Amino acid sequence: MIGIRMIREWIEAGLIGEVREVDAWCSLTYYPWGHAGWSSQWSDRPKETPPLPTGLDWDLWIGPAPMRPYHRAYHPATWRCFWDFGCGMMGDRGAHTLDPVCWALKLTAPTSIEATSCGNTPEVHPLSAIVTFQFPEREGLPPVKLTWYEGTRPPRPELLGDDRKMPAEGGALFKGTDGMIMCGVYGNDAEVLPEAKREEARLVKPSLPRVEGSHEQDWVRACKTGQPAGADFSYSGPLTETCLLGNIAKRVDARIQWDAATGQITNLPDANRFVRTPYRDDWQL
Repeated sequence: MIGIRMIREWIEAGLIGEVREVDAWCSLTYYPWGHAGWSSQWSDRPKETPPLPTGLDWDLWIGPAPMRPYHRAYHPATWRCFWDFGCGMMGDRGAHTLDPVCWALKLTAPTSIEATSCGNTPEVHPLSAIVTFQFPEREGLPPVKLTWYEGTRPPRPELLGDDRKMPAEGGALFKGTDGMIMCGVYGNDAEVLPEAKREEARLVKPSLPRVEGSHEQDWVRACKTGQPAGADFSYSGPLTETCLLGNIAKRVDARIQWDAATGQITNLPDANRFVRTPYRDDWQL
């Protein structure tokens, strides 16, 4: 998207100074799915065993996850809030909202991640959570503290005018030493704060190649030409790793120290059970 490229160009041009802190958020929540409506205790799985919908192969739908009876709580469309089936809001919106952050700031793997959650259980993702990532120095850039808010939003930035609103469903706020950049979920509607810097932003010349068409078209073009896609696995893999580490921190409700080279959590060995989940029966990767 153009917005993601503009954000990186603004930062590389020094428009907002040095960026050491970013807030990103998704104000949506999965309530009540996974939390209420069929059980008095949120940690319980549904007790009812309704008949399977016509044409549904439940064993295939369950896939590598632990088997349990069919219930409307899981399918259709509501599977994402269960740990066994989905990555929650971190995987739903985090992958999109953290994309411009990771790309613009050239973030590598985080070294530590900590989380505070509300409504988190062994079965379902939390109702809300705050996850803090610490990223090291890289390519001459300073360390970055990235705070992810889900089911809520970060504090309103002082540089935002009283008549303005933050993006409602989600977005990111880059906090520089000489200003801020605020954008929506996908890096869209990027703008510089304070407003006095907007003319300066318009003077920053494009320096990054633009992707023509949609990301689906970009993928097709990569398949046909052999040229890397805009978000190939060398980039999307580490981005996904960051999101999944946020989920592990939520599950243990603590700070974890991550060694990307070995793929291990070093301070809480028991948390490594969430790094690689065992598959059911004959399922394997």
